[in-house]
Amino acid sequence: MMKNNKIFNTICVLSLIITAGVFIQSCSKNEFSEIEEPLYEKYLWIDNFSSKTDFSEDENGIFMDALERIQKALEIKDHLCVINRTAQQLNIAEDMYIVFQNIVTSANLLALDKKTIRLKSGSEGGSEGEGLFDEIKCQAMYVACIAVLLTKSGSDFSIECFNKYWSGDNSQMDLSHEKFNDIKNWTPPFEKIPESNKRKIMIDGKDYYQADISFYGTPYGYSLGTATITFNSQGTPVGLSDTYDFNPGAEGRDKQAEFATKEAGKAGATCGAKAYKISYGVIIY
Repeated sequence: MMKNNKIFNTICVLSLIITAGVFIQSCSKNEFSEIEEPLYEKYLWIDNFSSKTDFSEDENGIFMDALERIQKALEIKDHLCVINRTAQQLNIAEDMYIVFQNIVTSANLLALDKKTIRLKSGSEGGSEGEGLFDEIKCQAMYVACIAVLLTKSGSDFSIECFNKYWSGDNSQMDLSHEKFNDIKNWTPPFEKIPESNKRKIMIDGKDYYQADISFYGTPYGYSLGTATITFNSQGTPVGLSDTYDFNPGAEGRDKQAEFATKEAGKAGATCGAKAYKISYGVIIY
């Protein structure tokens, strides 16, 4: 997983783009002048949310709790996903709410730009209303998943991978030489990989080694997760193979990453997403 300060730097940049650099600080609950009836008992806020750069594990948990409330409040209006509750109704701080609004706006732009929303139609014999409900549900799920990726990763590659998955395109993704070279920079040295994680293989009469490498904590944590890297006999990475499929229970994930994986998998199963292979260079499945 990305470090907490990188997580929040990403979302704060999104917030500042829209708010033109004006910082709105978290306020305690009794500072609201007009309080609407809250739907949740616990008030969520982080002191000096917009201006601080280091966040504790507890504060990161507060943010994820707020994200869950936002996800439940998403609906479609005029073909766009919107938050149908106010900050007061969701009982979260105004500055955090603004960040979520900006994330939803960014996700809508991605969805419209790439035309990757795969809407599940109503079941055969179902009513038009049921089909519309499925469309709303799938677009809301897409925006919610993108929101998580923007807050956790923010990388173009993670968004690209998810959009391909969500579109139902299960053709193999072949990485560019430039992309693989960057991934190599985040791959641990061969000599530091435990021997128990090295598998010797032979391809075209040459010796290679494969190892399952966790990329959590790097820019590729929310795209590759854990991928199989092929090394030549000199210990140089020469290949990569992975399946983009939101499989639960993989090693290297913390509780939040595991929760996000399970939810994205459920959403994909509902809305027609399909797993696919990611590869480069010397590989063997």
